[in-house]
Amino acid sequence: MVFAIGTVVLGSASTGCGEQCDRNPNVPPVEYKDGKASNGVYESSPFSGPYLDFPSGRTYRFYHYLGGIPRRIDPWVSFDVDPVPSSNEAKPGGGTTPIVGNQFTVERVTATTFDVRNDTCSDIKLRVVASDPEPAARADAGTPEPDGGDAAAPTPNP
Repeated sequence: MVFAIGTVVLGSASTGCGEQCDRNPNVPPVEYKDGKASNGVYESSPFSGPYLDFPSGRTYRFYHYLGGIPRRIDPWVSFDVDPVPSSNEAKPGGGTTPIVGNQFTVERVTATTFDVRNDTCSDIKLRVVASDPEPAARADAGTPEPDGGDAAAPTPNP
């Protein structure tokens, strides 16, 4: 009797939260070229959306237009394609949140693109923000740092 119960428990544990989904590891990335970059920040869409369908196993290749390798890539997810209204009213049941974990796995980063994959069995909506501080740093090259790091030597008082 104990053996039969142990077999059932072990059998259930091997499947985790249910049957494994097909995450399509060999499917090429879906190319996304519609995002916008400005002042060293790339956005796949504004907060108000539309967010991209990001089903289980999908890999996106984002063309980020930053002119350099992003130093940071941040995911925002929702269950709603338009989660945050652009008006002053809140959207009941809407909203967006940053995520961590393998719902957003960065697989490749170059000076022109980055690939991200939903390596889970859940379907979500996705917005991506990436930044490259280099363009802003070049634009501000003549501006002294607040801590005096780039400031010229002080002029002595007469």
